[in-house]
Amino acid sequence: MIPDSYFDSFQTAKYRAHNPLQRVLIRRFMAKLGEMFDAAQPSDSVLEIGCGEGFVAGQLSARQSGEVYVGVDLNGADLENLSAKFPAVEARQGSIYDLSFLGREFDVVVCAEVMEHLDDPGAALEQIVARRPRWIILSVPHEPWFCLSNFARGKNISRFGNDPEHVNLWGRRVPIRGNSSWRGRGDDPSALGASQARRDDLSRGAVRARERLAGRRRHRAWCHALCRAA
Repeated sequence: MIPDSYFDSFQTAKYRAHNPLQRVLIRRFMAKLGEMFDAAQPSDSVLEIGCGEGFVAGQLSARQSGEVYVGVDLNGADLENLSAKFPAVEARQGSIYDLSFLGREFDVVVCAEVMEHLDDPGAALEQIVARRPRWIILSVPHEPWFCLSNFARGKNISRFGNDPEHVNLWGRRVPIRGNSSWRGRGDDPSALGASQARRDDLSRGAVRARERLAGRRRHRAWCHALCRAA
């Protein structure tokens, strides 16, 4: 179990918050993410997009079989914090909409809790697939449960629990709301509808993947998908 001291070592508000329920949910989230990451091993190289100051990277890089773990984020201050805490993680500043600056391919790409922030998640997926990973690990908030959990603890009441920075919402019928032109199919609320939606629906023909059924996970607040890229 992730200790409280690990949470307290970060500056991000959601990790520093001492709400016990919130920490339980984050620990559950990380446990599911860790299971999927373990299923994608062995791997020589991992790319995490939207790594922030390294909460996820610090946990997953310790479980990795290889030596290359690269974290990409737009926020330079967060990347400085990441490098100070986890020097083995290579911090790179850049946008998910253009990952060509990395100049290489990766065995595994992790994109956790990022797609809901993006105006064009389809374009982001195209960039992910261009890294030619063997495995892609995606997660997004599972709606309406994520908003309801926020609302129940008094967060974002005027927005019915939705975080202001979330411009896309995904649920059993994906997406519930958003700016993306992408439309998925299927009733299974895996990340971005990945469980039963065809890959060409995800990014206009750019993604061809077979989902590893054993890797499908869900719980109330988040959706996860572990996909084997074709």
